Parts: sequence; structure tokens; C-alpha cells
Amino acid sequence: MAALKVVPIGLKTGIEDRMKLALRAMPAAVAWNRLDDGRIEFTNDKYAELFGYSADDFANVFELVKAVFVNKAQADHALETLHGLIGKTVLDNVLVPNEELLMKRKDGSVVLVSFSGIVLPQANMVLVMFVDITASKEREELLHRLASEDPLTGLANRRAFDDVVTRSIVQRSPFGVLLLDIDKFKQLNDAHGHSAGDELLIHFARALKTSFRASDTIARWGGDEFAVLVSSPVSNEKMAEAVERLKSALSDLSAEDAPAEPVSVSAGWAVFPDDGDNAAALFRVADAAMYANKRSRKTPTSDRAFP
Repeated sequence: MAALKVVPIGLKTGIEDRMKLALRAMPAAVAWNRLDDGRIEFTNDKYAELFGYSADDFANVFELVKAVFVNKAQADHALETLHGLIGKTVLDNVLVPNEELLMKRKDGSVVLVSFSGIVLPQANMVLVMFVDITASKEREELLHRLASEDPLTGLANRRAFDDVVTRSIVQRSPFGVLLLDIDKFKQLNDAHGHSAGDELLIHFARALKTSFRASDTIARWGGDEFAVLVSSPVSNEKMAEAVERLKSALSDLSAEDAPAEPVSVSAGWAVFPDDGDNAAALFRVADAAMYANKRSRKTPTSDRAFP
């Protein structure tokens, strides 16, 4: 058997071919186009896997941008940048800033990618790289939702509500903080079990969603307590009207959706900045009004409590 001829790896291919071999093996999608005329010269295997396109699918990079960029504003910006580079005299390397892009695959589906690149005038090349971040973005959004959402009702949780209140105070626009407590919730839980209690909380959350505006923030405060940030315009009269709408929503829900027993609610509120210029003061006023309302349902002890 003839001996195999051993060729040093560095001598097998020219430098350009070695670069292409390296780029083809990269786990990220890579492409380059010519700087003088915009023609796409190279795409690697991961590029074909991610997008379904090859270097021959578009005459130049301008056609690619028009066809695959989903966001028109991003496409227009990319085309403007390319027109400032392609066919022009560029002396220095230019980094292309990292950006998140929605791009259309050849099969019509959409993928979210992290895009970056570099302009290399001496190589007559614009080298770009795409990394699929769809799954990581979905995980990020899921974690954010889990951190800010009550899992039972789908409403904001107390932490998220506190953040909204804090941001609203910084903006200095008037708003109301409404605190709500379901009457006799513990008795229902004790009599019918936790599953009945959970159904009541879900029912109550549904009524809240139908009673307030999209600009308002509704949260499960904890246990059987809920909170609503009522956005401007707001006043004591408007807060009372909002609670009246909630009471109507509780009675109007279909018998199929409603709990076995009628639901009543104690409510109290505070208005920024009249009742306090910080979150603690607003919560203190609203909480005191809510419990005053709970103690005396027929004769409210505060004009900020609903009878």
C-alpha cells in the first residue's frame, strides 16, 4: 500500500479559500457583498439554513434589503446607509452597529436576528453576521412576564404595579390609586374550598378588565386585594364612577361565569398629587379609605370610600 502523502494544512488552500472554509463552519449566519457594486459574493451554510437564501438569490445587497427586511423604517435606514457606502471611496474600516432585525425567510416565515458587520475597504467587502435570537427573546419575554404577572389572574402583580406608580409620579401627571378588597372572601374559601376561591378571583379579575380603560393598570395586590392605577383625567367623582362600573360588571357577567354567591367589594382611593406626592402616602390614604368602607357599608366615613 502506497504511503499517504501528508500535506501541511496551511499549504492546502490559498488564504481566501481558507477564510471561506472558516466562515462556512461558523455557527452564525455570515455573508459578504462587494463594496464597489453591492454584489453578494458569499453566504455560508448557516446563512442558507437560517434564511433559505443563497448568494445567487439577489442581484445585489439592495435587492436583499428590500425583500427580507420586515420593518420598513429599518429597511429605509439600511438602504440609505448602503447608498452612502456602495460605489463610494471609503478609506477606513467602518463598524456596523449591532441591531435587532425582523427578517423574512425564503419560505415567508419571519425570524428575529441580531445583526452586526464591518466595512473593509481594502478587501472591497462588507462582511455581515446574523444570529438567530428568536428563542432567547421569547425566553426573555416569558421571564419578564413571570416576574411581573400574577399567574392566576393574568393581571400585573404588586411589584409591577409599584413600578407603574413610581413612573407615574416621576411624570407628574395626575392619576388615581384604587384599592379593592373582595368582601367575605375568607368565608367563601373556608366554605367551598380553594378552587372556588380561585374561580372567584378569576371572575373578579375579568370584571375589572371590563370596567377600566386600556390606559389604566390593573393588578392583583395580594390575596383577595386588587389595585388599579386610574390614568388622567381623574378626580374623586371619576374614581367613584369607576367603582360603580365595576359593581355593574360584577352583576352583569353571565350566570355561567359568575360565582355561586353574589360578589361585593370594598373600595378606597387616593388621587395624586392631592392626597400625597409619593407612593407610600397614596397607598396609606387609599388603604385607610378602603377599610373605612368595609367597616361601614351604609354610611361611608370618607368621601374616598365607596358605599
